[in-house]
Amino acid sequence: MGEGAEIFERLSKIEQTVARIDERTARQDGAHADHEARIRTLESRLQRQGGWMAGAAFVVTLVVQGVVWIIKHLVAGGGQ
Repeated sequence: MGEGAEIFERLSKIEQTVARIDERTARQDGAHADHEARIRTLESRLQRQGGWMAGAAFVVTLVVQGVVWIIKHLVAGGGQ
């Protein structure tokens, strides 16, 4: 009977340890979900900024091409 009592005592200690581990990881799961939300928000912001930058680069390219065309036609007489 002493062996059975020792097994139950060990199982009780294991159960207490597992309960503490569960308690600690439950708190970490909430923090992990919060980090996921923040990361998604940052990624979304970066994608929008990238879109604006691409649009601005396109507009700047058009303006520069227009200026080059005007200078070419004024100075070189239309490339003739």
